[in-house]
Amino acid sequence: MAKSIVFHIGDPKTGTSSIQRTLRDRSFTSPRATVDYPDQLNAFPLANTLCDDAQAHHRDQRFGAAAAWLNASTADVAVISAEMFFKVDPLVMNDAIAQYMPDHAASARIFAYVRPHAQRFLSQFVQVSKTGLYWGDMQTLLQRVSKKDLLTYTPRFQAWRRVFGDRFMLRPMVRDELADRDVVTDFFKQVLGDAPFTVAKSTAANESLPLEVLAGLRAVHGTLKRLEIGPDNRHAVGQYYVNILNAL
Repeated sequence: MAKSIVFHIGDPKTGTSSIQRTLRDRSFTSPRATVDYPDQLNAFPLANTLCDDAQAHHRDQRFGAAAAWLNASTADVAVISAEMFFKVDPLVMNDAIAQYMPDHAASARIFAYVRPHAQRFLSQFVQVSKTGLYWGDMQTLLQRVSKKDLLTYTPRFQAWRRVFGDRFMLRPMVRDELADRDVVTDFFKQVLGDAPFTVAKSTAANESLPLEVLAGLRAVHGTLKRLEIGPDNRHAVGQYYVNILNAL
């Protein structure tokens, strides 16, 4: 059984994809500590069973599989990561850990980064614009985001702290505050503590595109919309182009 477990819950737009890719690809080494991570890039299906009623019936199967993986691991630290966990009620999360991973109920750590409000909103605007999910202006999007409380951080993070106490760690996604100004390096430093480690040259995933590229993608989506291409297909086209651009 793994000696400890860390649930990495995001927050969105804080370098989560880069952290997950490094963990999945085993692009790190440590002479004093071992880290285990599932073969999948993220644990979205697992997290969804806790925050999506339509997926709740999969909870026993998915958490059972996660518990079996955890029990089979011999690592010092096991990591499960999914941004979707940020939508989960901390009490529900705590109950799930106690039910399916009882040996770690009192020691499981919850880890999150959070981006300052203005940067978080700008990242959201860029993300939905480049993938074709949104076509309006920034002011309208801000009104929508504000209604969903996505930028109201304090109540949400206080709820995690009330349930998990000091086992909930929140870090600012601010370059000057991160170890080596890199979120992947910072993540391993926080998770491994004093244990030395090396991370392979970071390949940032899902980075923001230059302004002129974003403008070009919005023009493409505008054309697709005028041609009455449906939103799902526009999103697929946008994601296809984004993947190509990220690989350049």
